[in-house]
Amino acid sequence: MHICHNVTLKEKTALRVLIEDKSFVIKPADKGGSIVIIDRIKYMREVMRQLSYINTYEALQYDPIFSIKEKIRKVVDHYVENGVIDEQLRDYLIKQSPITPVLYVLPKVHKTLVDPPGCPIVASVDSVLSPLSITLEKAYTPLVKNTRSFILDTTHFLNVESWLVTIDLVSLYTSIGHEEGIEAVAKLLRTSEYSEIQQEFFLQMLSLVLCENYFLFEDVYYLQRRGTVMGSNVALPYANAFMSALEDLCLQ
Repeated sequence: MHICHNVTLKEKTALRVLIEDKSFVIKPADKGGSIVIIDRIKYMREVMRQLSYINTYEALQYDPIFSIKEKIRKVVDHYVENGVIDEQLRDYLIKQSPITPVLYVLPKVHKTLVDPPGCPIVASVDSVLSPLSITLEKAYTPLVKNTRSFILDTTHFLNVESWLVTIDLVSLYTSIGHEEGIEAVAKLLRTSEYSEIQQEFFLQMLSLVLCENYFLFEDVYYLQRRGTVMGSNVALPYANAFMSALEDLCLQ
């Protein structure tokens, strides 16, 4: 069988050298699809700059996974006993062998090529909070689509009569206070057909996803005390729900 290579031997050698060289970090850019090669010292400096925000992040002395699993178990068992969810969903929500979520940042080279700021991402697939986040995303996304400022795509935009107003929020995902964000979602849930106890269940799960959100960076565990993270399934509809509530307040 003939194998056709799409890179030369020289290019393979260069790639191997890049992979083995730990003096820099290779990451995709936050926007534009570019690949960024950045000095590791500068990359670490940017990550630690963000983690130094004590109102947003808190360094932990231990891995909180066991206490988080127990909190999830108590909440889930309560709603199983009250007939809100079944055993199948219970087993799905309680992750038996979760991975540890890990933080990394994507360089924002569209802002500046010199020491670009980073967009924080938490790789949380198969983490202890991942099943809760996925379930919440499925519940919230259809509700977000019913908000008055929701635009599905370009065709939808061209077919609606509206005034175009833009608002740029700095670091939206990490800026939403838990209390304000949960209240925005509660407001959205009140427009749904979910019963009061079902709404309560969704809000309890959301509270766990927000308040127990942790990750690992360089052998140190951190708890995110404010906002949500890019990388969580529920982050987008959660942020949209908050922005919908903020827009309603502004329009009043």
